This record gives sequence, C-alpha cells and structure tokens, in this order.
Amino acid sequence: MGKADVSLKDYLSDKERFADLFNAYLFEGSSIIKPDNLNIINNESNLILPDNIGKKRVVTRFGDIRMKWYDIAELAILSAELQDKVHYAMPVKSMILDSLCYIDQIRELWRSIDNPEEKKELGMSEIFSRFRKGDKILPVIPMVFYYGDNWDGNLSLYDMFSENEQI
Repeated sequence: MGKADVSLKDYLSDKERFADLFNAYLFEGSSIIKPDNLNIINNESNLILPDNIGKKRVVTRFGDIRMKWYDIAELAILSAELQDKVHYAMPVKSMILDSLCYIDQIRELWRSIDNPEEKKELGMSEIFSRFRKGDKILPVIPMVFYYGDNWDGNLSLYDMFSENEQI
C-alpha cells in the first residue's frame, strides 16, 4: 500500500468524512447517514477452503474501510474500496469482498449460540448450513472510490459478460 493509499484510508476512516462520502454516493448529498451512527468494523475476512488434493488453504482478504451503520437498529455494512489504478475485474473483486463480509456475519451468528440446549433443538438443515432458519444478516453496500486518472474499467458484473452470448 502506497503513501497515498494510507493517507486516503486514514482520511476517509474519519466517521464524518465517511458519512459525507456515502451520503453523496447514496443520497445525493442529503445527510441521512449520521457520523454518530457509524462504527468501524474489522476489514479482514478469512475463509478456509480445501484444495483439489484435500489440503486446507486459508484465503485472507482485506477490505479498505468497513463501517456498520445503525440507527434504532443495525441497518447495513458500508464498505469503501480505495483504488488508484484501474482494476478491470473490480466488480468481481468487490463481489468477493462482499461475500466474505456475509460469511463473517453468518459465522458470528453461529458463534453467538452459546447455549448447548439451543444447539440441540436445531434442525439438521440449520446444523448443515450453520445458519438458523430465522437468522438475518445485514446488507453490504459497497463503493469503489477511484482517485486515479481515467477509469476505463467495468462498472458492473454485467459489463464483464460477453455481448455475443445470448442468455
């Protein structure tokens, strides 16, 4: 990570600036997201995957800035990725980071079941998925903040699909 990345990450990690950035992005500048309603959360996600010969491989990804937005209740996780270079597969990179954030939420919900009696009452599908039927997760709202010269990359996953293919 270069000096500009570190400086910008530090600058935008301020709750007021982060709220301003997302208010501009989501609400055309209206002050819907209040700085006092943001909490910085862990931006590291880990996943253990078996490879093709059965060995376990750890995948770790770091998002740039994540904050939980709440008011009366928790509303969403706001995620900002800072880019100074064009990343032609950015929609996929963003999707991976979002998915890992959802996995983190599911994992935390499962860990929060600390009563052994409650686990005994779970159905096989809940145990298999490690997610109870009534569990809910927060939506992740991603944003890519590009501060390079000229973005000529894809803006959505749809942009990455071949135009010649008929779906």
